[in-house]
Amino acid sequence: MSCAPLSRVMAALVAIAALSVGAHARQELRGTEDVSASVHSPWPEALARGYAPVFFELRNDGERAVDVDVFVEPQFRYPNSVSVAARSQVALGAGEKRQLELLAPCYRVTQTSFGAGLRVGRSTTSTSLITASGVPEPQDRFLAWVTPKPLAAGSVERMAKELTDSDPALVGVGPSPHMGSLRVFSGSSRTPEWFVFEVVAPWIPSRAAAWSGIDAVVLDMRAASFSLAPARLDPLVSYARQGGLLVVLGDRASVERIVGEDDRMTDAAQKGFGVDGAAWPFGFGHVAWLPDAAGELTEPLDRAAIAALAAEAHVVDPSAGSYQVGTGAGLAHNDNLEIPGLGQVPMHLFAVILLVFAVLIGPVNFLVLKRLQRPGLLLVTIPVISLFATLGIVGFGILRQGLDLKGAAHSLTLLDQRNGHAVTFTRMALMPGLATDDLRPSRGTTVHPTTYDEGVTRELTVRHGEGLTLAGGWAPVRSVSNLLVSSDAVSRARIELKRTPAGIEVFNGLEATLQALTLRDAEGRLYSLSGDATLAPGARATAAPAGAGAALLDARGRFSAQPELGALRERVLDGPAMYIARLASNPYIDWLGLDPNLREQEHILQGVLPLDEADWSK
Repeated sequence: MSCAPLSRVMAALVAIAALSVGAHARQELRGTEDVSASVHSPWPEALARGYAPVFFELRNDGERAVDVDVFVEPQFRYPNSVSVAARSQVALGAGEKRQLELLAPCYRVTQTSFGAGLRVGRSTTSTSLITASGVPEPQDRFLAWVTPKPLAAGSVERMAKELTDSDPALVGVGPSPHMGSLRVFSGSSRTPEWFVFEVVAPWIPSRAAAWSGIDAVVLDMRAASFSLAPARLDPLVSYARQGGLLVVLGDRASVERIVGEDDRMTDAAQKGFGVDGAAWPFGFGHVAWLPDAAGELTEPLDRAAIAALAAEAHVVDPSAGSYQVGTGAGLAHNDNLEIPGLGQVPMHLFAVILLVFAVLIGPVNFLVLKRLQRPGLLLVTIPVISLFATLGIVGFGILRQGLDLKGAAHSLTLLDQRNGHAVTFTRMALMPGLATDDLRPSRGTTVHPTTYDEGVTRELTVRHGEGLTLAGGWAPVRSVSNLLVSSDAVSRARIELKRTPAGIEVFNGLEATLQALTLRDAEGRLYSLSGDATLAPGARATAAPAGAGAALLDARGRFSAQPELGALRERVLDGPAMYIARLASNPYIDWLGLDPNLREQEHILQGVLPLDEADWSK
């Protein structure tokens, strides 16, 4: 039996065993007589992308402090394959109890299931988790229901079935970013299956990365007693801003309390929900509102609208094997960057080296030893010359490619100048000449691997401590690794705009040079900087009225990103009171603590402006 079928059988056995205790049941671990823990994760078994939060409740009933290693890792490992793991080490005081949240990456090539465990000294214990233990299907979709108390029995199963039944008419179809018409995507050969799971309030993850593989999140605010601190809600809001779909169920005021006031809530509302329901763009994603009367998605129109919005953020191409590898970004495994100059062999020079080697090891070597009357030394000189030649060729290749960290980056940033938030998607290729440092993403950043080295043993490890550290095989030495980096950060830097008789005065308040800019005002009129103009940080220029053929517009006069952005260009929004600019560099990229030598870069910035022009320069 091959590894793949065997792994599926083992995963099925683990899933059956886990089902006997329930998907959300806590499982007990005992490291020593005094140290124990309970562990669980509400994320579903079918999850095969993004990250899953795993919660540990540690207890030390002893009379002295101990160091405890906590981990989540595959229960079965296969040689020459990619595995994932999450680890943390904590000092647990005498009599102390502590809750710990680990983020386990769910990207895997070989199907296997997670085991969660703890290690105290030489004592190790672990248990299986149902989370991410199923057979992955790229087209499957997930809805998380965040609620102060568990739903009624059977509600989750009913909603999953009804959402699945609502999806066939919308397979391969999703709303366009400007919320106007529908756009056809590459469809899937199988109808998407929806999985609905509950997240009870105490177990809401503390990082947006935990939601990155989830298609839609319903925040059930119907209970008057359900109030969450901003620190608990911020990851969900960041998830929506980075391309997710956040559905708020409750009164309309609940939406404004969570995401703030938005001058486009009414004008750009997405129709198609039931009575009074609406959705509008929020960053790269959407926020939707459903009234109390919507209940648990009993209205077919509500389910159909959610399925349509989810289709935009989750595109599946069966020929390319496309996954939702980032929140709101449908990205194929082969949609990767190449670093210019790597892998290019100087054929003429290489031919000269081989010719010199052939002459030295053959005629020259033979004639010298014949003159010395020591032909027997051929048994020594031939291997020695071959060794030095091999080392020379390898050394030449290493020195030619260099020992620094080389890279390429294509990015798309959405700068919302109304609330001072910048959301950035970056396609990043890295090739360390020597062993690189661990990757250190900021709190609002999620890192997704988009390539795997087949036949190479790698472990993608998330270490928890003061922040997250991505260690192991995320960027292995002398190998090109492709990552999708999604980040959300507060930013007060902006491009200030002011209307003048000659057009629109542009002040570059960013820390990057503008290479091109096209603006559409609230009435739909277009303005553009001259084609050869660049605008340095702190400089001013005038954008003159322009036609549909202005830079950064497509043939239909809509905003367009450069084709080099690949699948990220699907995230470019369109509409009034917006601009799009090309940057020489992008100050909003989270470089994960690294400083790569970029051999190629392409950066697009899109700005969202208030509808009132008086606020453009504030």
